[in-house]
Parts: sequence; C-alpha cells; structure tokens
Amino acid sequence: MSCPQCVEARRHCVLTPDNRRIPFYKASEATAAIRPLLGDLYHREERSFLGQLWASFTQCKYVEADPAVPGALRWAGQQK
Repeated sequence: MSCPQCVEARRHCVLTPDNRRIPFYKASEATAAIRPLLGDLYHREERSFLGQLWASFTQCKYVEADPAVPGALRWAGQQK
C-alpha cells in the first residue's frame, strides 16, 4: 500500500503525452513506471493508512493567519 500523499504526488508530477494528469486508479502502474527513474530517491511508506493518517494529524505542522500582522502567517499554536 502506498501512502495517500505519495499517490497524489505521482498524479501531479508526471504528465501523460496528452497533458492530462494520471488518474488515481492508475497509481500503481505509474509507480512501477517511475520507480526506476527515481532510484534511491524512491520511498515507500510501510505504515498502514490509519497509521499514516494518525501521524499526519499528530505530527504535521501548519500555518495560520497572524492577527498581529495583516497578511502574514505564523506556525499554528505559536503566540507572540
């Protein structure tokens, strides 16, 4: 099983000859095709989907609008 983010990355990084993105149901074929090109850069996530989802919710960082500075962003949860 591939991680959901990796499937999405494959779909957006590789364009077909008629300039359409690869549909999600062809992700396994796309992976097999680009794996030799990536070589050591290829990474496969071994955790289950739920394990990956949990990690995303508990470890990923995100930004939010900074109310003190209009138009600026700050790491979520940080206070000045």
